Amino acid sequence: AKMFETGIKYEPSLPIRANFAIFTDPDDQKAVWTEAIKSYAKEKLNVDTQAPKLYSFIWQYLSVGSVEEIKQHKEFLIFSVDKDPIALWKAIVETHRVDGISKVPAIKSDARDVYQSCKQGGFESLVTYRERFDAAHISQEDAGN
Repeated sequence: AKMFETGIKYEPSLPIRANFAIFTDPDDQKAVWTEAIKSYAKEKLNVDTQAPKLYSFIWQYLSVGSVEEIKQHKEFLIFSVDKDPIALWKAIVETHRVDGISKVPAIKSDARDVYQSCKQGGFESLVTYRERFDAAHISQEDAGN
């Protein structure tokens, strides 16, 4: 989850041998140190094996328009082969910016439809409606309509 906030792949921290100095018996210290290294290696392997699964999980929920937009990203060939979820997420954020002009007709059409069908609901305050209307208006302009 931190990946979405920071945009950086999670790396487990390598155990520091000095932290195990509390064990006075050298055999105990060695055993605990060995277990810590095994745990680190297992977690590192888990992170590396879960990354392609996370990539596929994100990819399966993209719309057709989003897939078209991401396939036009300059680094698509690299991160699609590597199955890098961080690069995919960064591409999603870059290609789905509200302040950019979309090249995909479906996104332009969706923005136009949302703007044209924007009406105040029966139980919606004027302030809430105005915020929604302004967002739809900005989206339509940003989509190039």
